[in-house]
Amino acid sequence: MAAENSKIVYGGSLMLFIGTGSTLTPLAFATSAKFDLTLDIREISSKDSGIWKEKAAGKWDSKASADGLVAYELTGSTNGIDDLFSYMIARQPVHFSFAIASGSTPSWSPDTSQTYLSGDMIISSLNLTANDNDTATYSVTLEGASAITMT
Repeated sequence: MAAENSKIVYGGSLMLFIGTGSTLTPLAFATSAKFDLTLDIREISSKDSGIWKEKAAGKWDSKASADGLVAYELTGSTNGIDDLFSYMIARQPVHFSFAIASGSTPSWSPDTSQTYLSGDMIISSLNLTANDNDTATYSVTLEGASAITMT
């Protein structure tokens, strides 16, 4: 099993990338990223089921989220708060990838030579927090708008 240790993914290498064109860029100064894939389960029990519930698979749903440090009007290849705000106000899906980062700051890109998740999502919430004597932070949540693929 020790030989497999090299395949363990370091959390600091995984990033959430978004964009509206073919180029996806990371969320600026992200401190965490999360992806959720869920399957709705529906009950199909009837009087013939006896004392056990019967269930069947329903529809898929996906969600991604990230937390980070607030930054406006960035000139690098990242998505700042103003970009996230613009995407959300547009009410249109953005392309996303949850992938290992390739390159160097601030020009990270998804490493497509490694396994990654991708699809389309809509930004459903954007939260800014500014506590006194602390760094301002943001949280963003995206919800699935298409099939998710793992490549």
